[in-house]
Amino acid sequence: MSDSGKWYGLLTGVVLSLNLMLAASLSDRGLIYLYITISSILLCLLGWRIGGLIGYSEKKRNQQDMELIKDKDRLYHALFANNTDGIVLLDKHGNIIDGNPALVKISGYTIDELREVNPETIVVPEDAERKLYHCRKAAAGVPQEFHLAIIDKTGKQRSVMVKMIPIMSREKVVGVFEIIKDLTESKKLEVFMRQSEKLSAVGQLAAGIAHEIRNPLTTLKGFIQLMQSELKSSYLEVMKSELERINFIVSEFLVLSRPHEVSFQLNNVMAILKDVVLLLEPQANLNNIQVKTNINGSVPQINCDANQLKQVFINLLKNAMEAMPEGGNIFVEGKVKEEEICIQMKDEGTGIPPEKIHKLGEPFYTTKKDGTGLGLLVSYRIIKKHGGQIIIESELNKGTQITILLPIMT
Repeated sequence: MSDSGKWYGLLTGVVLSLNLMLAASLSDRGLIYLYITISSILLCLLGWRIGGLIGYSEKKRNQQDMELIKDKDRLYHALFANNTDGIVLLDKHGNIIDGNPALVKISGYTIDELREVNPETIVVPEDAERKLYHCRKAAAGVPQEFHLAIIDKTGKQRSVMVKMIPIMSREKVVGVFEIIKDLTESKKLEVFMRQSEKLSAVGQLAAGIAHEIRNPLTTLKGFIQLMQSELKSSYLEVMKSELERINFIVSEFLVLSRPHEVSFQLNNVMAILKDVVLLLEPQANLNNIQVKTNINGSVPQINCDANQLKQVFINLLKNAMEAMPEGGNIFVEGKVKEEEICIQMKDEGTGIPPEKIHKLGEPFYTTKKDGTGLGLLVSYRIIKKHGGQIIIESELNKGTQITILLPIMT
């Protein structure tokens, strides 16, 4: 029992006793005085006991508080140690302070080995610059999330998703939590889904491409007939131009349908966007749709996979066209906005109900009658892998606007 609690109870009993004794003396009655004296002693003992119980209760609460703190520490340690994602704690200079067993399993290195190994030997060369960019952002206090390819201790390449969470103290970054999720096993499924969507896109593009190839073939046939009677160099120039046009369309068709390895290289995103618009315009025209562009070609090159971005642009433009079965306009704009490349596609279709927008990008969720939802899902993942984001805004009976933001990495 607590001594302070006992003395508090005793003091309370003494005070009550003195008051009763004073009252008894004023009445000048001996028997009452004796009775009150005995009662006072009992009150003192009762106060002593109550004070002890109060002190015991306080001590018990303190013990419970300490146990709760210990339980929280054990819980946090269990979450750290048993998490299936790799977790690493970095100081403000990027040095490893600690890591969990999952990090060791993913990388193949012990924590001590990771402290000594050169980071450049873990990250694949084409992703090194991008990793450095996100590290600088996290060190500046901005949370980051991006995909990365790493090489484990056995030499095997792994695909991972990295989240970097700045640790703040007094409005300053003192460290970074890095969470690493191994996506290697799910990669095969993603490749399969992407290829399935490509094949679907190939089939839907067939009508527009056939129409586009037929036009230059008709032109070539006409000029060959003219050349039977008269040969002019101008005829040859037109024929050469039409043949180049056919070659371009067939090449784009093959790029879309052929599986390929992911390859990040410096590219002009606006040039990729223009090529896609040029490819899809014939299909748009067949459906009484005009594609109006405002694309700024003078933008910095970024490290990206041109084929994957091309697939995203095709998916999103196709969606815009399918949203306007009666025809209309699609507005495509490309520009630089702060430190990002901003691409916007706006249609005049039926729009999407607000309660359904947040579901877009989920596997097999679609607002189209014959859709699968895989196209938008794949597009989301590709843009996320490039460190960007897709923003969808829509209003019923007015249309939908899709914004793609891609970081300009310096």
